[in-house]
Amino acid sequence: MKFLLILLTLFGAVSIAAAQDTPGNVCPTLVVDALEMAALSCEDLASGTLCYGNSDLDAEPQPTTPLLQLNVPGDRENLTAIRSLRLSVMDEINETWGVALMEVRAIGEAVDTPQDVTIVLFGDVELDNAVSTQSITASSGVNIRAEPSQGAAILETTASSQALIADGRTGAGDWLRVRLPDNPARQAWISTGLITSDTDVALLPVIEPDASSDAAYNEMQAFYFSSGADDALCDEAPDSGLLLQTPEGTAEFTMLLNEVNIQLESTAYVQASPGGDMIVFAVSGDVVVESDGVSRVAVPGTQISVPLDANGAANGEPGAAQPYDSSDVAALPTGLLADQIAIAPPADIDPGKPIAGNWLFQWGIEQGECPGGQTVSFSSDVPQTSIEYAADGETLLILLTRYRPTGTGVYETVFTDSSGNLHRHTITVTASDRISGTAQITYLDNNCTLDVPFNMVLISQP
Repeated sequence: MKFLLILLTLFGAVSIAAAQDTPGNVCPTLVVDALEMAALSCEDLASGTLCYGNSDLDAEPQPTTPLLQLNVPGDRENLTAIRSLRLSVMDEINETWGVALMEVRAIGEAVDTPQDVTIVLFGDVELDNAVSTQSITASSGVNIRAEPSQGAAILETTASSQALIADGRTGAGDWLRVRLPDNPARQAWISTGLITSDTDVALLPVIEPDASSDAAYNEMQAFYFSSGADDALCDEAPDSGLLLQTPEGTAEFTMLLNEVNIQLESTAYVQASPGGDMIVFAVSGDVVVESDGVSRVAVPGTQISVPLDANGAANGEPGAAQPYDSSDVAALPTGLLADQIAIAPPADIDPGKPIAGNWLFQWGIEQGECPGGQTVSFSSDVPQTSIEYAADGETLLILLTRYRPTGTGVYETVFTDSSGNLHRHTITVTASDRISGTAQITYLDNNCTLDVPFNMVLISQP
């Protein structure tokens, strides 16, 4: 009887412990603890730095960096030293869930003053830095040129022992591409024989001499990444991915993720599955997604997908913006961002209706010819066009001209321009951010009627 009582006691203890450690109990607490740890550990994060927010995180250094100091939450490392990162998926048994923060100094032609983009990484995320840089020192009086040639235009002349950042080299290794201190997005070159470096500049990537097409990116402004999908273990946890945020009140910034250009003016949530899709969620502010030469705009409350190949690189055009599911963004760790935001509710998008906002108007031809031989030129004098809805919620106002619906996604208008020419316009909404149209214009002076195609593309919301 005594032995039986001991067994019952032991089994009871095991049952109680198992109940305490069930996933439903661990996950919510783990999320709260992990985010609190990251917030405390990564406070006042400096520009160009990564912070280890919560266990676990593994990092590989660049070839020029012998060792990384990223061992426990709170450790920080310069982004120039990091080649790749891997964060752990949520593990309820070991009570780990990888979280990290980065402050990326964005540069580019559209950025007058370089500023930081905050990136929060969480869960099952792997990231490979696509930017490799090295610090070099130039001798006094060395010319920095616009091209890798002794005959190229001189952009600047160095001071004594001037420090510079190099991010590429010619195939022969005789020239290095460097960043001008006052204009880091400007292409600039310096002769390798006139610099010194503590590292091997031969490890820098080769850049073609006509590098005008090769955009300059700062450390971690361009990278490849993958993330787990549908891996949240409780409602309080988000699916693995990245949060990106630009400083409030600043211009748009461009990031290059998996060879997809991401232009954002506030906050986006991004996931990527090699062989599947990259999904960009516009949780606050517009996000422009460009791949394969095609740009689409995700307005707040929508998501855009881009196909990826097996290696995780962009493999096609972005799709049209679609309303996202609120459950996909409800648990995002926005508390770790520099600027607090309200996550946009799912957008109300009707495929047959254009999104109200600013649109780009383009004629489909440059010149038309009347039967009598007269030519008419077409140019987009007002390339940016506004689209609004009238009070009835159905009639479109395009540059204050009323377009009335005549069918699903089809609108028409008739008006006379300032020269007395009669216009009959028919537009078809091919997607919420795309319009194709035909303008039938009757020119009174030429006694001529032309059918002129045009297109409109959404640029942004007001």
